[in-house]
Amino acid sequence: MPESDFIKPLSSEDGHYAGNVYLLTSGKTFSAAASFAWTFAECNIGTIIGEETGGMSVSYGDKLWYHLPVSDLECGISFKRFWHLNADEDDIHGAMPDVTVPASVALDKALSMIKRK
Repeated sequence: MPESDFIKPLSSEDGHYAGNVYLLTSGKTFSAAASFAWTFAECNIGTIIGEETGGMSVSYGDKLWYHLPVSDLECGISFKRFWHLNADEDDIHGAMPDVTVPASVALDKALSMIKRK
């Protein structure tokens, strides 16, 4: 792809946001949202407030479905293993918050942190 096809980042004059960014998470944050939270943390994009996300940093996905002829049951078998950015095979968990609070008070905590800055 030629460099001219790349989208150039905005400058401060163009409206690039350079302030603090906060991400609220809970144990009900799964799937693409959990992957986003993991990447957000690994890339130091901002501050995560709340609870560890659901899901795991290393997991299986993409299923093949089979029909079992004798029992007449359907079953799915995962055939791919996925690792989040920089995930460690020996330390499998969800995205960890920088500020751990119950999800029910995460927004209040974020607002109080914003007011202090």
